[in-house]
Amino acid sequence: MTPPRLIDLAPAKVNVTLRVTGRREDGYHLLDSVVVFTDFGDRLSLAPHDRADDHLTLGGTFVAALAGETAADNLILRALRGFRRRLAPVPSMHAHLDKNLPVAAGLGGGSSDAAACLRLLARHSGISLDDPRLADLAADLGADVPVCLHRQSARVTGIGDGLEELPDWPRLGIVLINPGRGLATPAVFGARAGDFRPPDPTARTVATAAAVAAFVSAGGNDLRPAATALAPEIEDVLSLAARAPDALAHGLSGSGATCFALFADTAAARRQAMLWQHRHPGWWIRPGLAGDA
Repeated sequence: MTPPRLIDLAPAKVNVTLRVTGRREDGYHLLDSVVVFTDFGDRLSLAPHDRADDHLTLGGTFVAALAGETAADNLILRALRGFRRRLAPVPSMHAHLDKNLPVAAGLGGGSSDAAACLRLLARHSGISLDDPRLADLAADLGADVPVCLHRQSARVTGIGDGLEELPDWPRLGIVLINPGRGLATPAVFGARAGDFRPPDPTARTVATAAAVAAFVSAGGNDLRPAATALAPEIEDVLSLAARAPDALAHGLSGSGATCFALFADTAAARRQAMLWQHRHPGWWIRPGLAGDA
């Protein structure tokens, strides 16, 4: 009998605010960012197979962007090896990833894929997502993997090691817009200039759409000047989002080049996305829901 295939969503991670609050001696920047997750993203499946090693196959809209990645670099395969070494002796797996999110887009795609792998392996092995060994493995895989593991709206601080869940953060409509550009995160941080900003702990008080609009608009993204210097078309996207009559707030996600606009509901998001897609057929535009995935 063929073993059942495990399937999970690896949603887009959207930084609706991002403050750079400092820099450590080792060069890592300290952040204060509010993160939400969409109800769409990549899709990962795992199934035990009789090969000696784990095997990854790829599909989806953006599969070509991963063509140069090696097995040693891929976070899904690293998650498999790490889980087997540190948590449970799971069998060799055939992993298949449908890459539906643009790559190097400020959406935490690789981290979300790795987190989906850890969730599936934990489910397969009967291990709680709150197991501290799983949290340690997630952190070792990458700074964004711990917050992606639980897929819950959160305030992320430090280098990703500080997590404060935001259970009252409202679910809103969202449109993600990428003008067809990828940006390497190290390059954006390397181009960043200016002072650091103090942390803002008030995210925990946000519980309404109006409060989200005020918080996101005031919080901004400290990487925007560097990202737009490297990819000037980002400003075209942000200017477009600023003119949307029903948008509550807009901004740049992470290090870009994907931007977002928030709406009161998914119906409003879909209407606006249709208009934008008609006017900019070469852009990647995706509406949906922003909240706990």
